[in-house]
Amino acid sequence: TCHSGRDTIDMGSPHQNSAMNSPIAACLSLRDNPMAAPTAISFSRPVTAPPRVPMTSPTTTRPRLSRVAKRGMDLAGATLALMLLSPVLAWTALAVLATQGRPILFRQERPGLGGTAFTMMKFRTMRAPRPGEVYYLTDEERLTRLGRFLRSTSLDELPELWNVIRGDMSLFGPHPLLMEYLE
Repeated sequence: TCHSGRDTIDMGSPHQNSAMNSPIAACLSLRDNPMAAPTAISFSRPVTAPPRVPMTSPTTTRPRLSRVAKRGMDLAGATLALMLLSPVLAWTALAVLATQGRPILFRQERPGLGGTAFTMMKFRTMRAPRPGEVYYLTDEERLTRLGRFLRSTSLDELPELWNVIRGDMSLFGPHPLLMEYLE
């Protein structure tokens, strides 16, 4: 319902797709009269979050031949990319070593196929937090100049090709989230 000084408009369900039943369209119809500006918007039915979708393994939903073909493309693509980009990887590793020291790679647990955890690798782009510094509040401050360049060119993600060769990730598909996002 859209309330104003003199008018009340019932919006119906928030999930209806009709332009006339949308809350925005109904409230915008009142804009011609400035004295009838809406003071509140509510729905006749509560809005609920979509149901949680359980994490399913692609091995149960994709035919075997398709899985084998995708794995073959991942393996061939990642191997070729690592061979062609090995000079870039070496120079990037030397630059990280010279500017930040060891370790060169940042390692983080991420969910893989079927929710199984694996260690994803990237080049380091941030300095370590100082004592008393909360690491997640200072990400922008901890980002180095080289790290900013590596992130803007996505060079920091080249070590993930090794994860693709190992079978932890795929070249094609969504980037794995952090483990804490999967509860």
